[in-house]
Amino acid sequence: MPESCVAEGTLTLKASNIRTQLRKLLHERGNGSLLRAWRSELDSDFSQCVSLEDLQKCANNLGLPGGEAAAKLFFESASSGGVLTLLDLDKKAAVLATRFKRWATGIQPRQVFFESDDVLMRGKVLSLPDFADICRRNGFEASDVEMADVFGFCDISESMDGIRAHDLLFLEPDPVVREQEEQRLKILRMGQREQKQEL
Repeated sequence: MPESCVAEGTLTLKASNIRTQLRKLLHERGNGSLLRAWRSELDSDFSQCVSLEDLQKCANNLGLPGGEAAAKLFFESASSGGVLTLLDLDKKAAVLATRFKRWATGIQPRQVFFESDDVLMRGKVLSLPDFADICRRNGFEASDVEMADVFGFCDISESMDGIRAHDLLFLEPDPVVREQEEQRLKILRMGQREQKQEL
């Protein structure tokens, strides 16, 4: 079959193969969670779309065969409106993430998961079993595999050791509140760095 033949939707066979490789690399980088890698490597605030430059940088970081050129070919085949969306990369992951975010914005996630709206809350770290239990008790249904992917979607820290209250800040629907909380978090972190430097 010629390379220019359509493999899926509007993707060429070559672009479809690049997408498959990119999904695999993101899944590996996310320690089994494509959504974790999507947020940590491409889209930390989960706007659900990325630029060509962001995708090319990610391709280099992940070691995508063909690097920037492969990323560009996929981007040009899959994107619309000058951005690549999570839906362009992985429909199932996009639906799961959107379903979770819609559910979470209706329940005040920091209040439900941590019994506090304080983004600076220290100490409590949510494990996958606890996270899944709270989600299910509050009406979010997903398979164990999907729940692990959603957990990774929330826990994008380098250590991947659990979800803290500030990890859920991206779910805050009010941009003013989100900005205020992000500023509080930055101030706290700057103060912590200064204390470490003094030691």
